[in-house]
Amino acid sequence: MKRTMLFLVATVAVALSAAGCGGPATGEVDKDYLQKAEQLGKQRREIFLRAQGNYDAMSAEDRKAYLDSFDGNEENAKKFWNLMKNPPRSFGPEVPGQQQ
Repeated sequence: MKRTMLFLVATVAVALSAAGCGGPATGEVDKDYLQKAEQLGKQRREIFLRAQGNYDAMSAEDRKAYLDSFDGNEENAKKFWNLMKNPPRSFGPEVPGQQQ
């Protein structure tokens, strides 16, 4: 559960940094964008949990919603699914010999 939360936090952090890349130069955060990104992340995670992590076990309705959230790109959808199923061991550079 802790790894999942870290993954979600990292996903939101990436969304935050991406929101600032092409946005207005005012230095303000696009709260609308962040709210939509957070909602999308929650929706994807709920679908993942309902399918118990098994991509092929999604209902037809969930599969459509999940793929629609990736503009129908199944390759990207599966990559993201695999990241939820097997989150990275760490979010920083790995140091040889370091235990995690």
